Amino acid sequence: MSSLPPHAEPRPVVALHHGEALSDEFSWFRDREDPAVLEYLHAENQYAEAMLAPTAALQERLYVEMLGRIKET
Repeated sequence: MSSLPPHAEPRPVVALHHGEALSDEFSWFRDREDPAVLEYLHAENQYAEAMLAPTAALQERLYVEMLGRIKET
């Protein structure tokens, strides 16, 4: 796994609102059915897991401590 995060390609979409042209380069992320969106999100998740792997033991300890402080009903 590369130490560089995945790169999302900008796909500019211009919309007119009240006579103003607004550009959104990442509006394509709204399409949850787009395979490119799912592929990018999968790559982001893999990157995050790889970067946070050294903190796995700390994450577990914090999780257990938080559970111990929650009053279950």
